[in-house]
Amino acid sequence: MSGKQPHILYTVLNWGLGHATRSIPVIKEFIRQNTKVSLAGEGDSLFLLRSEFPTLEHYEIKGVDVRYPGNMPLALAMVLQSFKINTAIKREHQQFTELAKKIKPDAIISDNRYGAYTDGIPSVLICHQLQLKAPDFLRFTEPLLLRFNRIFLRPFSEIWVPDMEGSENLTGDLSHSSTTLRTLQPEFIGPLSRLKDAIISDTQKRYDIFVTFSGPEPQRSIFEEQLYYS
Repeated sequence: MSGKQPHILYTVLNWGLGHATRSIPVIKEFIRQNTKVSLAGEGDSLFLLRSEFPTLEHYEIKGVDVRYPGNMPLALAMVLQSFKINTAIKREHQQFTELAKKIKPDAIISDNRYGAYTDGIPSVLICHQLQLKAPDFLRFTEPLLLRFNRIFLRPFSEIWVPDMEGSENLTGDLSHSSTTLRTLQPEFIGPLSRLKDAIISDTQKRYDIFVTFSGPEPQRSIFEEQLYYS
């Protein structure tokens, strides 16, 4: 890419706003390094990125639409929806293949969109949920869940985990289990937050604790209720 401005196609999952907000500092860093960035996504997450970066080209791409369970383990619910998820990822992958042919990026970076890759172009997945966790009585299924998850991780050139490497971390076994580290060899890029650039002097005067909720329903509301009444 000597003499040519690098071009990144950046996309985020639309399950709440967390994937979009943590991507903001990454996109800012690419822009600071004089990299061209194009955005792809849908719904509120793409709207947020368009608001933050109004001059960047953007493209609508339909993603995976599932609901988190309210009354069963998440890992089990994902397995039960695996056919639906796999079909949606294949459809998403086709859209990204067609878009890549059109805009010709040098690389694709995806925050948890598993269909965002195409042949001949390096692709990076930003993700911390590498090991799907099961409740204690189903713990024996976790090796199988890892093999299931690896099917979706395999197409990517690299996996970036937004966390610290080592024992002091935020995500625990989700991305730090010995099996996960050995088989997937992720790159740890440190925690991501757009709030480090926020002006917080006035906030410190008015609030002792700040909490924000995001994510797919019904788990978002369940979590909010648990914290509110605890």
